[in-house]
Amino acid sequence: LFCQFVEIILDCQEEPLTLFLDDCQWIDSSSVALLNQMLMIPNKSATHKKQKRQFFFFGCCRDDEVDEEHPLILMLSSLGSFGTKTTNIMLTSMSKEAVNEMVSSTLSLLPRLTRPLADILYHKTNGSPLFVKQLMIELHRRRLLYPSLTLRRWVWESDNIRDMEITDSVATFIMNSFHSLPPDVLS
Repeated sequence: LFCQFVEIILDCQEEPLTLFLDDCQWIDSSSVALLNQMLMIPNKSATHKKQKRQFFFFGCCRDDEVDEEHPLILMLSSLGSFGTKTTNIMLTSMSKEAVNEMVSSTLSLLPRLTRPLADILYHKTNGSPLFVKQLMIELHRRRLLYPSLTLRRWVWESDNIRDMEITDSVATFIMNSFHSLPPDVLS
């Protein structure tokens, strides 16, 4: 029934239908079966349109938590025999330069000004984009990264940031930041 719903949506719109699922390392076999059915919906021309329907699936998973026997990996590897194209993209950590570009863009400052902060963030996060973002949010929350009205730009306390002890895991870091939320928000 759900696949019929997806087919109707595909027939009624010109834009591709996109599905994004995060944390696919925890996907169960029933969900994999449903996803497989959705990906196998025939790519036929709609009756009143002369273009092919398009369905894009983007899935993210931690590669260290899935192996070749994982249901999702088995399903994706079998899709090629049915003519469905798949692409595997491995995301890696950002370089120091990329972290500096991210910090520079976020703070709307020249890269030469943000390089000292970016170097500290790179060292603490190993270049993980999510970790860099979350750490910058935490630095702002702790008032170690803040806008200066007199300088009319963002400033930071490099020594305090460098001395700040944080976990190596972004998941643990995010979970620990929840503990600083007010009790009414946590409940």
